[in-house]
Amino acid sequence: MKNLTILLRKALLGDKLAEQEAIAIVYPELKRIAGRLAARETADPSLSPTVLVSDFYAEKFSTGLPEDITDRNHFFALAARAMRQVLVDRARARTTLKRQPIDPDFFNRPCTTLAPETLLALENALTKMEKLDPRAARVVELMFYLGCTYSETAAALNAPLHHVRQDWDFARHWLTSVLN
Repeated sequence: MKNLTILLRKALLGDKLAEQEAIAIVYPELKRIAGRLAARETADPSLSPTVLVSDFYAEKFSTGLPEDITDRNHFFALAARAMRQVLVDRARARTTLKRQPIDPDFFNRPCTTLAPETLLALENALTKMEKLDPRAARVVELMFYLGCTYSETAAALNAPLHHVRQDWDFARHWLTSVLN
């Protein structure tokens, strides 16, 4: 199997053969990530993992990912962020922002379903958090949106486990205060 990073770089530079090979390699993982995200999206019954991956491909992969992808984990982190943005774009198209307070246990639920209004409020808060503490924002993306464990998140961010725990605690408290 060819090196995925090399294939992705070639694909992003316009090599259609490399793009086809890269998609064949990453599609199962992209569909798994999309499945996690789509399962939380109750306001749009037309959204399936396949639709989300297709939207990601059409709107983000072919036009919006940077050319300096460093490795497989970097690509999937970018893909998760891009799919999150697809969800936000879809929610914006369906509704206007209405502030919805959240309860303190919101981030502890394993399968939280998000109403479009809540998704937009959370997206706006997370965008603010990215400026304040980018790593904490990445922790939220991985743990809350994708359902990664502490260990998986630490590995994806190449960060010590105790930093991930601290970031998660900080992020939950900060986001709860901003959203309420």
